[in-house]
Amino acid sequence: MKLIEVIEKIDDLDDEATIWVKVGEELNTSTKAVVAAEDESGLNPIFGGVKDRYFLEVFIAKEIIETMPEATTSQKVNRIIYYAINDA
Repeated sequence: MKLIEVIEKIDDLDDEATIWVKVGEELNTSTKAVVAAEDESGLNPIFGGVKDRYFLEVFIAKEIIETMPEATTSQKVNRIIYYAINDA
């Protein structure tokens, strides 16, 4: 799934879940992403043989989106990426 697809479906996702992205991949709307519960071990999970890194909790992404009711999905993704890099 791509990050933009995660954001398109964000309302259907569990607030307790975490968004994970592939280690080393540039963050943009096409970034591959996985949504899953955070592992209690604190280690970065491996999904389908690919190591992923923490990106952002779903509930935080939802809070950001709530402040942007008129924004396009791409604008929402870009704002969430900005937050994840600079404020998380």
